[in-house]
Amino acid sequence: MNILSDTSIFLVVVLDEPERESIIQHTSGASIYAPEILPYEIGNALSATIKRKQLTWAEALIAQNTTSKIPVRLAY
Repeated sequence: MNILSDTSIFLVVVLDEPERESIIQHTSGASIYAPEILPYEIGNALSATIKRKQLTWAEALIAQNTTSKIPVRLAY
């Protein structure tokens, strides 16, 4: 199964949001695709959470590193 994803799905997973387990269950074994701009969108979203004092710089860096480990094919 192929799944087209966006930034919000990655953030839900790495920030341990309530929907995390459901997303992991539904995408397990699937090929995940996302726009090539995904890493920049994740960085921008994490930067915004720091500005809103929802995450520290250290937490955002961990989240960024974790998203980079999720297997995804970036589409041009």
